[in-house]
Amino acid sequence: MFAARGLRPLDRLVIMNVPHPACMKRELRHWHQLKKSWYMFFFQLRRLPEWALGRKQCAAVRQAFTGSAAHRDRFPADVLDVYASAAARPGALTAMLNYYRAAFRASDRIVPTNTIETPTLMIWGDADIALDWRTVEGTETYVRRLSLHRLAGISHWVQQDAPDAVNAILGDWLQTAR
Repeated sequence: MFAARGLRPLDRLVIMNVPHPACMKRELRHWHQLKKSWYMFFFQLRRLPEWALGRKQCAAVRQAFTGSAAHRDRFPADVLDVYASAAARPGALTAMLNYYRAAFRASDRIVPTNTIETPTLMIWGDADIALDWRTVEGTETYVRRLSLHRLAGISHWVQQDAPDAVNAILGDWLQTAR
C-alpha cells in the first residue's frame, strides 16, 4: 500500500508472500482462496479471536508458525517465545487482528489500481497454506518492474523457511536492480 500510494519515493521494494491488494481482492471471489482465508472471517468477530489466540500463553500464535512452516525446525522455542511475548502485550492481539478487520471491511475503498513504478522483488513460497499461488497472477499489471521468484515447497514464512535461498535472491537482486 505504501508503494502503491506513492507516499514517499522508494528506490526498491521487496515483498515476501503478500499479494498485491487488487490480485487478492480478485481471488477472494473464488473458492480456492476463500477456503484458505477462513481465518479472515473468524477475525471479524469481536473478542473471540483475541481470546482464542491469547489463551494458554498464546499457544495458537506459536502454532500459526509451526503448523504452517515447511521447516518447523527453523522456528525454535526461543523464536516462538519472541512472537508469543509480543502478542501477549496489552492490546497487541487486537492491533494485529485489526489489520485483517480493516482490510476486510474497507477492501472496496482502499485497493489501489495505479501502477507501482518502483523496481520490486517478490519472493513467493508456493506451499503457503493461507495464500493461493493465483493471488500472484496478474501482479505485473500493477507492478511495472517486477522480478518474481517462486520457491517450491516453501511456506508463507519464506525468510525463515528458506533463509539461504531468500538471502541469495535478495543479494543478487539488490546488486542488479535499478
